[in-house]
Amino acid sequence: MCFENKKGNVVYLESGFDKEKIDLQSFESLWRLLEKRRGELDLTLVKGSLSDVVNEQDVFKLKQCIPSTEIIQVENANHAVQSDQPVKLAEILNQILNKR
Repeated sequence: MCFENKKGNVVYLESGFDKEKIDLQSFESLWRLLEKRRGELDLTLVKGSLSDVVNEQDVFKLKQCIPSTEIIQVENANHAVQSDQPVKLAEILNQILNKR
């Protein structure tokens, strides 16, 4: 179970005995958390092809932290894939959930 406690631009994630501080202004704390969880996570990143939020450098760094991460790029979608391509996102989520 993961609990989120947001204070300003900082999110505290609590899971079991661990408490992680994620600064929403910078990805550096997220990269540190992911590196600590290497081998424990099964990640899929669904990214809009037109996104100006998640760039190729972010994708590269994510793959460095968790090499098994699956990257799915949705064409003609910005960062908010759920708004730009909701049917395609639903199909992708169904595929992911059916694999597990």
